[in-house]
Amino acid sequence: MGEFLMQWLIIALAIAIGWVLGFFSKRRTSSQVAINKTALEERMQLLYSSYSSESLESLVSNLPVSKDTLALHISIAGHFRKKGEVDRSLLIHQNLLAYPGLPEKSIEDITYELAKDYMSAGLFDRAEALLLKLQTSRHFATKALRKLLDIYTQEQEWFKAVEVAQKLVQFKEPMSGELTHFYCELASDSLRSGDLFEAEQFYRRALDCDKKAVRPYIAYADFLIKRGSHKEAVSYLRKAAEQNSDFLCELIPRFLVCAEALKEETRFRRYLDELQVDSSPSLALGMAESLRQELGAEEAEKYLSRALLERPKLITLDRLLDLRMDLAEANTDVAFLAAVKQVTTGLLKEAPRYRCMGCGFAGKQLYWLCPSCKQWGKIRPVQGVSGL
Repeated sequence: MGEFLMQWLIIALAIAIGWVLGFFSKRRTSSQVAINKTALEERMQLLYSSYSSESLESLVSNLPVSKDTLALHISIAGHFRKKGEVDRSLLIHQNLLAYPGLPEKSIEDITYELAKDYMSAGLFDRAEALLLKLQTSRHFATKALRKLLDIYTQEQEWFKAVEVAQKLVQFKEPMSGELTHFYCELASDSLRSGDLFEAEQFYRRALDCDKKAVRPYIAYADFLIKRGSHKEAVSYLRKAAEQNSDFLCELIPRFLVCAEALKEETRFRRYLDELQVDSSPSLALGMAESLRQELGAEEAEKYLSRALLERPKLITLDRLLDLRMDLAEANTDVAFLAAVKQVTTGLLKEAPRYRCMGCGFAGKQLYWLCPSCKQWGKIRPVQGVSGL
């Protein structure tokens, strides 16, 4: 009885596929309407939602391979991959590649899809081998190189990533942003291995790639600070502030280190005044810390009290409570301030410090490569009442 039902199911699927194949066929008369891609995708989705994976697999295994059915085979395989059933997708694409007589364009299409299967399965070495074959393809070169870039990024093979990015530049692809981050990653690797000369060279390449990027200015400034070149570091921190004032929360602590080392606290505070970025509490915090270091906690407390009234920010209040606790004389005052401080600290811990402008990912740490959408340089410090 079950075998009888399966036969009828396959017949019903074949009928359903009939009108889908009509969209893929190239044999059309001039009076026929051109393919509407959106409508086609909707009909395919209806087909996928109406039948189980087992039924679709049975259908595709009994569906002859031809130039008219090839796209349907690939579409069903892609459906399996999106569902996480990579083994089914792999089997379809491997069987298609074994079919003799396919045109070169079709073979490349199947090879590219098979590489995506291997990537989904985490088999990066197999995917890399297929994509390397496609990097000279007329139709798939840029797609293959982009996928190779994804692999090398995940595997943190930055030399290979640079090589692929440079090939994409030859295809007129905008790669300056990615190259900047790749060179910064190479510089970090060199620092870990103790090669300071090589690290500096990579930082300079990163700066040459994208003059508008913030990361290489910050990273190179850190390198200079560790080397004791504080005055030179300040010039790069200033350039970073000019590129994007959103990152002042990252820059101010570094400015403070340099100002203390150079004994230029007054000059540093004058520079903060010149910035005039009203939305950033980092300026107020930096100014207060500079005052505290040079003139004491009382001057810092007075400044933050005024700053809080002008621009109420939770992080400013939290720091002001620290200063007032240091200055409080009575135990009762300290207990009250500590209770309020516990509330502000708790709120700040719950609030995200950084957010991706691409996908909305939020977290406490600054990532140059978004862990969610895998885009470089999209994460920014959060602004607002509890922001930085």
